[in-house]
Amino acid sequence: EEADDKAAKSLWRKLADFGWDETTTPTASARISLAPTDTKQVLNNRSLTPDGLESAIVCHPAHGTILVNWYAEEAANSNASMMEALQKSRDVAGRLNGTAVFEHCPADAKSSFDVWGEVGDTLRLMRNMKEQYDPTGTLNPGRFVGGM
Repeated sequence: EEADDKAAKSLWRKLADFGWDETTTPTASARISLAPTDTKQVLNNRSLTPDGLESAIVCHPAHGTILVNWYAEEAANSNASMMEALQKSRDVAGRLNGTAVFEHCPADAKSSFDVWGEVGDTLRLMRNMKEQYDPTGTLNPGRFVGGM
C-alpha cells in the first residue's frame, strides 16, 4: 500500500506520539529500560496489562526500551489497577536490573512513590550538584529524583 504525503505524515505523527492525541490521553505512561535480551521476558509478563486497564506497548528491543501507556477502562476501578500496574512494572524491571520511570501518572501515584525510581549511591552526587547550581532551590523544587 502506498501512502500520499498527507497520509504518510499522519501515520508517522501517530507512531511518534504513541497513544497521545486530542481525544485520548493515557492515564499513565512508563519508560522501562533494561538489557535488550530481557525485553521479551518483560513483554510476556502480565503485570503490564492488569485487569481494568487497557495497555499500549511499544518495544525497542535493540536498545532495551519498552514504552507503556495505560488507559483506564472504568474510573471506579482505575486507581487500584493503576497503582498495581505501576508497582508491578517497576518490580519486574528491578528484578532484571532495569529501571521504570513514570513519565506521566496520576497525582496520587506521585505522592505514593518516586516516579524516577531508585538511583542508588548517585543520589548524593545529584544532591550536591543541585545545591551547587541551584542553591536556592528555585528550579522545579521537588520534581526530580529523591524529591529534589
